[in-house]
Amino acid sequence: SHCVKLENFPEILGDMECLSKLYLDLTAIKELPASIEHLSSLRLIILRDCKNLTSLPNSICSLKCLQTLILSGCSKLDLLPENLGNIECLEELLLDGTAIKHPPSSIVRLKNLKILSFHGCKG
Repeated sequence: SHCVKLENFPEILGDMECLSKLYLDLTAIKELPASIEHLSSLRLIILRDCKNLTSLPNSICSLKCLQTLILSGCSKLDLLPENLGNIECLEELLLDGTAIKHPPSSIVRLKNLKILSFHGCKG
């Protein structure tokens, strides 16, 4: 993280079953590849303050082990995947300072969600 010039995250060509945490905060990433679904053991994704991030791939909703998704400060992010409610283990979703106006309706299916924050959303 804190690699302010990192603009692209590579395609994931195979399963990386041992990777459980992904820290990409304060990078210049615009999007994650759809192949993020191959990181099937991810429990934590931090994309805090990725000012160029505009969207998340729908495939992120295939990450069944994901517990924490931090998107705070992603000021260009204005939409979440419609099937976000498929992330069964999600406990923490931080969206502070994003441009999100409406969460997807599937959010009501996040039965394990303990923390949901929209503080300071500009949407």
